[in-house]
Amino acid sequence: MRQKKEKTRFSHILSLKTGLNPNSSSLGANTTWLLVWSSALAIFGPVLSLAIRGIAAVRKKDKPGNT
Repeated sequence: MRQKKEKTRFSHILSLKTGLNPNSSSLGANTTWLLVWSSALAIFGPVLSLAIRGIAAVRKKDKPGNT
């Protein structure tokens, strides 16, 4: 038997939504913000620690009886 040649139709992309994938988990959809906030915390943590140590050192230095 002869097979009929079927014409292949090309589909066109009508729209593109970035950052959304309905088949992914919520973690995959929020990866950008996860990276932004984790980077901010990585910077903020040592700065906060340095500030707390500095305040503690000043208070210890100002106590009477310390030489």
